[in-house]
Amino acid sequence: MADVADEIGISRASLYNYFHSRDELIDAILKRMTEQLLSPDAALFTRPGHGIALSLRIARRSPHAYLLLIRFAAGEPQYASYRDAYHKVILERTLDRAARFFGDARAPFLRRVAAQSVIAFIESSVANWIETGSEIEDPQFIAWGEQALGALFREWGYDVQKAALRQSA
Repeated sequence: MADVADEIGISRASLYNYFHSRDELIDAILKRMTEQLLSPDAALFTRPGHGIALSLRIARRSPHAYLLLIRFAAGEPQYASYRDAYHKVILERTLDRAARFFGDARAPFLRRVAAQSVIAFIESSVANWIETGSEIEDPQFIAWGEQALGALFREWGYDVQKAALRQSA
């Protein structure tokens, strides 16, 4: 808690006025990051791969909180519920978007595997970029990420251009 107080420029006593323990502070951070990641309206997703830009924008605002949720929470039993809840919602939304973008008639198992792969790609690539990439190069990273997702979609037999046309109609 002393490191956190020093980092944000307040006394430990002030920090303890808001959070009585490290666990309480981590819970608050994970809850807020989960809410931020789940808040974008479905209407914002105008093309396949748009999630990478939205995730990066949110992660840039609170990089440590993003990494805490994506990397740390899954390995810690007392925090795994945040990651699990986030994944449950994001998986359902991704499955819904796939149906909207692609009119997918594939077997539910294949849709689920594809959705899980897209989520894993976005999370790990954004986390890696946050740790190593330059904010000034974010537009290039987003373009690369969307191209990579487009390649995945094409390999799975999805027609990305038809999906974009379907979405704009």
